[in-house]
Amino acid sequence: MDASGGDVANPQGNFIMADVDGVTIRAELQAGAYFWSGLVDGWLDAEARSSEWIWTISVRNSLGSSMGADTALFAVGSTTTIFASYTTGGSSEVAVTATAPHAGDVLEGTFSATLARLGGPAMTATVTNGSFRLARVDEMPPPL
Repeated sequence: MDASGGDVANPQGNFIMADVDGVTIRAELQAGAYFWSGLVDGWLDAEARSSEWIWTISVRNSLGSSMGADTALFAVGSTTTIFASYTTGGSSEVAVTATAPHAGDVLEGTFSATLARLGGPAMTATVTNGSFRLARVDEMPPPL
């Protein structure tokens, strides 16, 4: 944190947000896009947190739409409130409008999804009006 309470690790303006079943969830803390060794070359993970939720998006770092992108929403502090597009009943579409080939570049785009709950009672969440703007960073952030 800086003197004004800003997140020093990430430039101002980084976020992931969307409407989930009609409720807007915006995350701006510890926000960034990054590559790590578990990803296929050409893909980035994008992540941002709020006090209650964590968004993650794995996306091809190229312009255009991708039906193969993974989107997930985690409740902070819970191991059972996890919704994801990569499980049975889930799907996601992400459109990248600005790529981030290098650290400091900004990854931008939009997304929508049907997220299915992992574990616990079966349920889905409909995600609409999703958007993201995240600077690419060199290092992977701390684990979720």
